[in-house]
Amino acid sequence: METGFAQESAVEYIIMLAGQSASNAKCQGILNEKKFQKTWNMNH
Repeated sequence: METGFAQESAVEYIIMLAGQSASNAKCQGILNEKKFQKTWNMNH
């Protein structure tokens, strides 16, 4: 019973971390896109 609970909370924790890194990646992608547009504008 206890090991089952531990596994469940571990899965929830992993899902939470995955969600956090996904939103971080999204923010990072937006920042990189803006940077890219700036450099692209300077080069053209």
